[in-house]
Amino acid sequence: MRATIRTRFLRPAKERLVAVFDRAERRGESGADLPVDLVLDTLAGAVFFHLGIIGERPDADLARPRRNDDRQGNRGPVNGWLLTAGTVAAATTLIHATAGGRTVLGPLLNSTVAAEPKHTLHVVWHMVTADLLLSSIALLALAFTTAPSTALVLFIAAHYLAYAVLFLTITLTADWPPPC
Repeated sequence: MRATIRTRFLRPAKERLVAVFDRAERRGESGADLPVDLVLDTLAGAVFFHLGIIGERPDADLARPRRNDDRQGNRGPVNGWLLTAGTVAAATTLIHATAGGRTVLGPLLNSTVAAEPKHTLHVVWHMVTADLLLSSIALLALAFTTAPSTALVLFIAAHYLAYAVLFLTITLTADWPPPC
């Protein structure tokens, strides 16, 4: 998964930013000795520091919807934060449904667990899948609206936070062997 994230998301984004610095160099706005990798890492580090460590909220200029042209030339607003959140949520849904289905649900259904808890866990698994899918659809739809619902975004964020806390709590307190 790390390789996929690096090759499909991080590398293309970095290549686009490096191209910006290359154009600046050709225009004489920066020197050839500018350490572009260091500059990009520093910028990313500053963003993660302010958002993740200090907890500063992005201001209106950072989070405001941007105009974006689609292939037909139609213009519409795009909120990059919600678009990113929706994309990550969709990837989470896909991983849950495919990899999780093979490594968690399949073995559960083939186990000797009694029928009633097995069927209950099967239904709960699909409820979580539906919740993840609907959350990703909602975030992606909100990314393209002019005035996204803050309450709905916070509700979805609370869902993901609750999932993360539960998953970490159970994982850290369970007497499970470490993954291979």
